[in-house]
Amino acid sequence: MSFARLSWGHWLAAGAALALLLIMAMDWYGTAFSDSLRRDEGLVSTEGQLSGETGRELAEQIPPAAELGERNAWQAYAGFDTVTTVRSGAPLGLLALGLLTLGAARAMREEQGSGPAGARSAPRAERARRPVA
Repeated sequence: MSFARLSWGHWLAAGAALALLLIMAMDWYGTAFSDSLRRDEGLVSTEGQLSGETGRELAEQIPPAAELGERNAWQAYAGFDTVTTVRSGAPLGLLALGLLTLGAARAMREEQGSGPAGARSAPRAERARRPVA
């Protein structure tokens, strides 16, 4: 099989499928508490005289505590509630799924001959079948 045979619909579907696989590992949902911990994580100082041992301990303890309230596509729990926040992974996953569907539909139309690539190749196929006089 040659990759030159693939149409842009095939490439779009393949790229979107790969993107969706990577996006599914991103955080999709979280809680308001984990969001506040992530904000606080950037505020903790671990350098200088003012940070001390407390600052270093907080810098070590905040990320695992925030991670407890975050979920990706494989860990997502059922339903939304008042403490659930939607992260960037969910809309990106929806976008990648839409592009995957668009690419697959385009590739299928071209394979069946109703798309632009199939329309150009159909007259050539008919000429090949006609008897030469």
